[in-house]
Amino acid sequence: MVKGHVLVRKMEALEAVGGVTSICSDKTGTLTQGKMIARKMWIPEVGTLSVSGTDNHLDPTNGVVMMEDTKFDLDHIKTNPEVIKFLKSIALCNASVVYQRQDDALGLHQASHVPTNGTWAATGDPTEISLQVLAMRFRSGKASLLLNGNLSLLAEHPFDSTMKKMSVVYEDQDSQKVEVFLKGAGEVVIPSLAISDQERNQIFSRIQDLAEQGLRVLCIAHRTLSDDEKPHIFKRETMEIGLHFIGLVGLYDPPRLETFEAVKRCQIAGINVHMLTGDHISTATAIAREVGILRPDLPSSQASTSIMGAGQFDKLEDAEIDGMEALPLVIARCSPSTKVQMIEALRRRKAFGVMTGDGVNDSPALKRAHVGIAMGLN
Repeated sequence: MVKGHVLVRKMEALEAVGGVTSICSDKTGTLTQGKMIARKMWIPEVGTLSVSGTDNHLDPTNGVVMMEDTKFDLDHIKTNPEVIKFLKSIALCNASVVYQRQDDALGLHQASHVPTNGTWAATGDPTEISLQVLAMRFRSGKASLLLNGNLSLLAEHPFDSTMKKMSVVYEDQDSQKVEVFLKGAGEVVIPSLAISDQERNQIFSRIQDLAEQGLRVLCIAHRTLSDDEKPHIFKRETMEIGLHFIGLVGLYDPPRLETFEAVKRCQIAGINVHMLTGDHISTATAIAREVGILRPDLPSSQASTSIMGAGQFDKLEDAEIDGMEALPLVIARCSPSTKVQMIEALRRRKAFGVMTGDGVNDSPALKRAHVGIAMGLN
């Protein structure tokens, strides 16, 4: 185990793994590599842009931005006000830092604001890193935007696994304009947008299309505060309503190379593998099929309950869960309590469950499972 870089706190846990009947796994960073790339962005006034040809998810100079089959002029698109708002939102509503190692890390402050030498590195959440890299492709990274000192952060309403959204409030010192920038899950953000039902349905349709491609989809929104609203910047419920929709961004996190074979070996050994993820149900379904958790030969009697949203699963009574022929193989939009509920359901079935994950939101389930395996960086 030491040779495999595995630390074991209790030896009996290691011995118990041999009797496992079910594995509950987080998706991002566990079944997948945790190396997210912003693959697509949709801005209604512009269209759909895609990023291709990337082999380094941290390098904003790597790959090309395309609109359909044509390489897009990054400088030209920056003149569009909606694109500018989109890029400001994903860069400023973001706590990650993307930089180059060695002395050239200072290149972030060069005239181009995109360094050209050195090894790229980043700190922060993989989702936010991918958004920061996308903004930097257009020379609109956070460091660039804050370079002249005109923008000041006034308030931050952080992301958590229950709220599924984050917002920040910035003031432009020159214009005295105060703006709210927000990102989050579509089903959480869209109800707070100042849009028509027709626009709402169009956005949900776009989200569905992107999610079915295995992309994690975030909704980007913005609004400018009136003078009367400025004193209330620390009231989250006030800041995150009446927003203007800007666009969607689709992030791809490739499965680990070994995941498909590992899942297959577990299934051959009679071990059920369950994916518990915070992603959209269509994203989760696409990745689960890609790694073999959802197989074509799934019994028809289990088809209706093999994929569930946490909203549906959380509402079930214990007796209803226990009455299922088999527990769901995929549960999407999970909160920490959803993962714990799944572990408890396995316990009531006398199944021996292992929980594995790499995030803070996995901690309660890791602790409650028969064996908890916390994933490291790689």
